Amino acid sequence: MILVAGRTDDALDAPSRSEDITSSDQRVWLTSVSWEGFESFLALRGDNGPRVTYLKGTLELMSPSREHERIGRRISAVLQAYLDHAGIRYESLGAWLLKNAPGEASLEPDDCYVLHHPHKTRPDLAVEVVWTHGGSDKLAVYERLGISEVWIWRDDALHFFELTTMGYVETPSSTLLPSFDVALIHEALGLEMLSDVSKMLRVRFG
Repeated sequence: MILVAGRTDDALDAPSRSEDITSSDQRVWLTSVSWEGFESFLALRGDNGPRVTYLKGTLELMSPSREHERIGRRISAVLQAYLDHAGIRYESLGAWLLKNAPGEASLEPDDCYVLHHPHKTRPDLAVEVVWTHGGSDKLAVYERLGISEVWIWRDDALHFFELTTMGYVETPSSTLLPSFDVALIHEALGLEMLSDVSKMLRVRFG
């Protein structure tokens, strides 16, 4: 379900034909929100509440559906198993609130990762699940935040985007993790329970 405040856009109310409208992400847009107003909203929201995406005056509030969360957790399980197997040091920081006040941009990813060194001020990698179409342009926000790589699960496929001087460029595989096997995510999503995914990954990675 999508509600819009201060905005009319028929395209926003048109989910993909493959979507189950009964399990869609819930979204609300607020327009003409200053950065100061956005900060005030964050203070009132506290640690609990809808996830936020903010870009130049438009604030999106999103509560993910069950399927959105299911997909995200499976991607994270596979990615973390791969990183452990590859011996890559990492920190998974979930929906870390990322902000760039001068760029008037902020969001909370489905998951994000700092690789190799723990004290970075920005994640190296962010993961997004697009379950209900019609949301904010997350790549435009990520570009302002300077995130070097973004993975987006959309239309039953994982898409890789690398930040360049010309903006994000889609690549056939991950630049940060070139040996990552996307087929593992498809296999994980076909399993019934997350515990089944854990068993599969233990067999694959030992």
